[in-house]
Amino acid sequence: MGAVTCFSLDNVTFRDGGRALFSGTSWRVGTDERWAVIGPNGAGKSLLLRGVAGRLVVSTGQLRHELLEDDPRCRDSVYGVHRRGSIELVSPELAWRMTARESPYHQVRWHAMPDHGSSVSELLAYDNVEHLSPFLLDHDPSERAAHEACRAAAIARLGLTPLLDRSWLELSSGEQRKLILGRALCRDPKLLLIDDPFTGLDPAFRAHLGEVLAELVAKGTQVLLATRRPEELPGWVTHLLRLESARVVDAGPRAEVLARTPGSAQSALRVRNVASSASVPRAGEPLVELRAVRVQYGAKVILDGIDWAVRSGEHWALVGPNGAGKSALLSVVLGDNPLAYANDVSLFGRLRGSGESIWDLRSRIGWMGPELDAHFPRGTRCLDAVCSGFAGTLGLAGAPGSDERERAHALLRLLSIDSVADEPLAGVSSVERRLVLIARALVHRPSLLILDEPCQGLDPAHVGLVRRAVDRAAAQSVGSVIYVTHEPDELPDCISHTLVLEAGRVASCGPRG
Repeated sequence: MGAVTCFSLDNVTFRDGGRALFSGTSWRVGTDERWAVIGPNGAGKSLLLRGVAGRLVVSTGQLRHELLEDDPRCRDSVYGVHRRGSIELVSPELAWRMTARESPYHQVRWHAMPDHGSSVSELLAYDNVEHLSPFLLDHDPSERAAHEACRAAAIARLGLTPLLDRSWLELSSGEQRKLILGRALCRDPKLLLIDDPFTGLDPAFRAHLGEVLAELVAKGTQVLLATRRPEELPGWVTHLLRLESARVVDAGPRAEVLARTPGSAQSALRVRNVASSASVPRAGEPLVELRAVRVQYGAKVILDGIDWAVRSGEHWALVGPNGAGKSALLSVVLGDNPLAYANDVSLFGRLRGSGESIWDLRSRIGWMGPELDAHFPRGTRCLDAVCSGFAGTLGLAGAPGSDERERAHALLRLLSIDSVADEPLAGVSSVERRLVLIARALVHRPSLLILDEPCQGLDPAHVGLVRRAVDRAAAQSVGSVIYVTHEPDELPDCISHTLVLEAGRVASCGPRG
């Protein structure tokens, strides 16, 4: 008797709007196989997972979910898959949508914590996960009881208990990823698709997530992963599907596909000697000075007694586990957090709250972070988005001059995305959007460049482009860089100092070792 099929694509072509994708693709996944989809940014990994999940129209061929044919929550159709929990897709896009829903503007998490928005407990509740109307009177009590059991298991598996009373906006990006996965597990899916599972996670939770996924696989959940970094794949993955330009270029047992994959033995990032440090520069004028900074909301202490000085010529890595307080610290430096004005914080030699112009300060800062990505107007043309960096506004404050447009074009060319200059942000990929916003941070040659996980979700080739752009800016124009990452091998060569946060306190601070 042959192995049972989990799902299959038979000569399938998906359609997304006016685009035909994966034309004539055939692929069978058996229940005795554990697959992952690999490929660089733009290869189509996210699109293929959306197709398998039934989020894209099947224009030709047949998509079948044989494993789910006896599950009343799922039925296949000519146009795709109707599903209620039997298939779950977990992706960074879900976190972005939740952030956009929970916060009307990007500083709101610092203005309204902890009372604004839904709590983690509420976001895991049955009515919220199932998107039920509060006016619905007819529901199946057994489904609610099943949800509660799955909810309790998800909370225990992912260590969400300490987060239950916190709002979405209080969570770090890594904690938000945990919650998105927890919401999927509350529906007890038979087929779980996870796009870029380890992005944004600190090393400790990355290892824990690997154990959680192994446990789910052992209990019979079919898990399909997609990643740009094959070296991150758990050991239980047995087969790989490799994509390029929205087409399948290789498929088969893991070792065989990796042996045929160019550059898979050692990624371009890991060739570097990441332990080597840049030479420690001579300290110049102070750009940032924090003295005994404390940020507290009610009983919750976010930052506790932070002393830190950044001088011109120093380039800092800001690191620490998820929830350590890195984003909160940046919010104080940027002035997005009102508590910055209740603390002893100086920027460019001026004490916060001493009558300085916020726009004069912003004109000297380049910034890119997850909040900017979630809230930047999607109708903005990419070139205009880059040019908005000259004024530090979300959108153009006025028509850019020819010199400004040329500078913006040059940065887009440097990041190999000049082809999107005339496209709206809504019409480009998440990777291209991220690179556009990095160009925006660099465009006005800021005195202080702040990049909050800029390479999250980027493959090694794109990380190399960003790293070289930052190194070039540090050598030519930028006074200081503050660079946040969970990936030491993604740090630009210019980084000379490191600040490590743990639980809102300084764990170490000084020249990069």
